[in-house]
Amino acid sequence: MNRSIKVGVIGSGATALFFLKHVSDQLEVFRDILLEITIFEKEDKMAMGMPYNPRTTDIHNLSNISSDEIPALPETFGNWLRRQDKQTLQALNINDRDIDDSKVYSRLALGYYLHAQYGKLTFKINSGGVAVREMNNTMVTDIVYDTDRSMVKVVDDRGEVYDFSKVIIATGHAWKEGDNPPAGYYASPWPIQKIIPPKDTYHNFTIGTLGASLSAFDVVSSLAHRHGTFAETNGELKFTRAKRAKDFKIQMHSAEGWLPHLQYLQENPMREIYRHTDRQTVLSLVDDEGYLSLETFFQEVCKPALKSAFQKDKKEYLIDSLDNPGFGIVDFVEKLSGEHEYVDSFDGMKQELVMAEAFQANNRPVHWKETLDDLMYCLNFHAELLPAEDHLLLQKKIMPFLLNVIAALPLPSARILLALHQAGCIEMIPGKVQMSDDHAKRSNTKIILEKEDGDKEELEYRLFINCAGQDLVELEEFPFPGLLKAKHVRKARANFRTAKSPHKDFEKKVRDKVFEERGKLSYEIGGIDIDPTYRILAEDGKPIDAICDIAFSHALGIRPYSYGLQACNATSKIMVTAWAEDLQKDRPGTGGSREMTKLYESTDDL
Repeated sequence: MNRSIKVGVIGSGATALFFLKHVSDQLEVFRDILLEITIFEKEDKMAMGMPYNPRTTDIHNLSNISSDEIPALPETFGNWLRRQDKQTLQALNINDRDIDDSKVYSRLALGYYLHAQYGKLTFKINSGGVAVREMNNTMVTDIVYDTDRSMVKVVDDRGEVYDFSKVIIATGHAWKEGDNPPAGYYASPWPIQKIIPPKDTYHNFTIGTLGASLSAFDVVSSLAHRHGTFAETNGELKFTRAKRAKDFKIQMHSAEGWLPHLQYLQENPMREIYRHTDRQTVLSLVDDEGYLSLETFFQEVCKPALKSAFQKDKKEYLIDSLDNPGFGIVDFVEKLSGEHEYVDSFDGMKQELVMAEAFQANNRPVHWKETLDDLMYCLNFHAELLPAEDHLLLQKKIMPFLLNVIAALPLPSARILLALHQAGCIEMIPGKVQMSDDHAKRSNTKIILEKEDGDKEELEYRLFINCAGQDLVELEEFPFPGLLKAKHVRKARANFRTAKSPHKDFEKKVRDKVFEERGKLSYEIGGIDIDPTYRILAEDGKPIDAICDIAFSHALGIRPYSYGLQACNATSKIMVTAWAEDLQKDRPGTGGSREMTKLYESTDDL
């Protein structure tokens, strides 16, 4: 076979790294077909990704994932750390040489580990006969698809043009809104160095954050370590402000007033799509109209698995609720949310920390959280089967609850938060936040806080950081104008069950995303449309075989529960496996979502 295929990969972060991993696993297929893989990276170091790069993160930021939870790479994170000398570990904020595979370490440590694994994988691929070309410090500004030649042109920021047979978009985080430093407003915490005061200077005032997410905690940790010291006394962490930072304080704004749940011990740290069901069962739930109902999935797949988990966790009273046929997914979310609503969120975290530490000491998993994570991971890879009504329900009710439960805070981070709270340096302010229309014109940032009773209050901050997380990249913001102009990409969408769906009753921001297509009402679910193998879909709905988009910020509409390294791994394996099968069949395309689910079974064997 003629070795003529050249592949371009835009971005070298975790998803791209696992792409290389799965290509290396199938070198016997690709070595006779692939001539070259070119990887474009805007930063200087390959494979670190934004969250783990020393140019964007800080020594006091934790990675939130342990070695046990990282999918297989040439070497485990724990073993890589054990090979480092004392000085290297200290530079990565690791002072204990007794490395624990279940413990979380700094983001910097994980970044250098991923960079090292990239080196091992590219060496293997190069040695196997496929050339890997690195283009670091190179920003890709456009992608153009040549329909006549079925080739893809990549344009970089120097005006250089590269031709490829296939291009994989694996770009990372991007924030649409810009910072406004004169007003003390930052649209994201990254790079986090921009909000850290110079050495021997202090933010001696109250700082605001929008959101109480893991990113918000990164802000809290980085700033706290520059404004005081932590010391353990009688087993309890204490914080003392620096003498010149007596007015240092952080106010976290969260709509519900929730802090993240805490990390829990897991029986099976690796997620599986079909751990609690199988593809035949899921597909049997698809109705005659071709839809998988969210409620049906909950009743038939989730309830049996959750009942078993609650039994193991000795939460029999929740089993009684699940035994009620009328108890649906919204009831479940409301009941579990109510159990974790505290008058004071920090008091709630203190109670949860005592329980979490006891569970860890007794090697006791929290089965229901782990089970729920697996169930939603399963739903994620079948989300294209959901009707528009269920996507709306997922976005409005289900996902906020899931992210609060599953995006768990490491226990050391909880201790830092509680120490700051005890020292009077941090507080939570519930309520919806709206940026003032003129906040960009002011010397401070002004926000409008809407409280639960409907009252509104104006607050001003000399420093305010938006930690609400990255939104989906919508079609209008798609970073490659060549594909946009040629209509080779389109908005992700889902059909309503019937043309009589009560869309007129929706709030305006939802109504604005409802449109009619081929006699059916559809809803823009957010992001870029892709098929089950991650090929982009053109305006006519046909896939473009030469371009795959595995960037989470683009695909979160159609794959709404794709987070973390495990999802990076599964996404890349699905794409690579489908591509390898197509190459061996010498034909493009793998079929629809029903056919694709066969790949999900093999993905669970990672």
